[in-house]
Amino acid sequence: HASYMNLLTGLCSHEELNRIAYFAKSLEREHGVKVLSATITDVPSCVGTLPMVLARSGVRYFAQGINGDRGPFFWSATVQSPFYWEGPDGSKVLAWLTPGYAQMPGLGLMSSCHAVYTRLAGFLQGYDREDYPYDAVLVYGAFGDNGGFDDRFAVVAAEWNAKWAYPKLALARDEEFFEHIEKSFADKVPTFKG
Repeated sequence: HASYMNLLTGLCSHEELNRIAYFAKSLEREHGVKVLSATITDVPSCVGTLPMVLARSGVRYFAQGINGDRGPFFWSATVQSPFYWEGPDGSKVLAWLTPGYAQMPGLGLMSSCHAVYTRLAGFLQGYDREDYPYDAVLVYGAFGDNGGFDDRFAVVAAEWNAKWAYPKLALARDEEFFEHIEKSFADKVPTFKG
């Protein structure tokens, strides 16, 4: 992704914030790897100029796994993801904010199909509402702090998809999720500033 580490954007100077995507964009130029999305994890919030900086860096999508302990305001926020996040200059990124990160273990995806069966319906119920017209949900992250890589989630997702017709679990990069939302629902996505 485009953002360098998990910056506390409110502490960045203008120059530091403007350089958030420098490293990723240098890899893009040197190796032809297109970088369309940025993420920030485990911080409470981001400054309202971030969408402008990202968009002007060629980044179209942004996802944030908010640290709810340090940013408890998220629980009372009126912003519903996904949304176009508009910067002061009118530029936008398609964004998703989620209350936390490493959501796969909480849904049982690191355990078994039975664990997913007992947890997924409750999670999806939060998206069964009139102001959520989309047919997909972004589950933000597989791993928490200081843990090793475990590919069990891929095995469980394959077992789930072989067993159940709906809902399908699609392992994807952030930009694949956002491209789907843009392609199918762009006219339904609200825009927020700030």
